Amino acid sequence: MYSMRYGYFICLINAPRRLLLERITENSGILDGKPVIRERWIPVAQVIGRLADGFSYHDLMQAHPDMTSEDIRACLAYAYFRITDQLPHDLFSHRSKSVE
Repeated sequence: MYSMRYGYFICLINAPRRLLLERITENSGILDGKPVIRERWIPVAQVIGRLADGFSYHDLMQAHPDMTSEDIRACLAYAYFRITDQLPHDLFSHRSKSVE
């Protein structure tokens, strides 16, 4: 019984993270299909790397004026789901993966 409630609790926590993933796209015409923020040329890996280097949200948004704090959170959510093997398999199925 406890594990069922615990699993439900985890689903509730992950719901906002999953919504953030909508900001991440993969497109074979952009950086060879690497995950980027909103079809822009800002790779998720670069954002995560900059955060690991000690950059703040403010620093990142100054360097990329069109970036929002939600974009940065989306990169963190993407990394979380990749590390925990919970990345939805259908994440990019409803979006174009190539430039035509």
